[in-house]
Amino acid sequence: MSPYLPIMPKQIADEAVATSEAGAAVAHIHVRDPQTGRPTPDVNLIKEVVTSIESRWRRLSGLHVNRASIRLPLMKQGRSLVLRESEK
Repeated sequence: MSPYLPIMPKQIADEAVATSEAGAAVAHIHVRDPQTGRPTPDVNLIKEVVTSIESRWRRLSGLHVNRASIRLPLMKQGRSLVLRESEK
């Protein structure tokens, strides 16, 4: 595993937000288990990363996490986070 790979939730969010400074409107991330570095479906970790990204990236229009699409506008409107299994 590369030492440059973001593993901790804050590292993953920071890297995603940094892409917005380069003009990105959509991000694809893999939330990882901090202990193993492997991608994880842990909803609590996903929410931590997504909430951090959403609070700092004003013009984000889409976020693809692991194998789920996150609909961020729903979070901004005070509704619950929506996770949807991606098409295969």
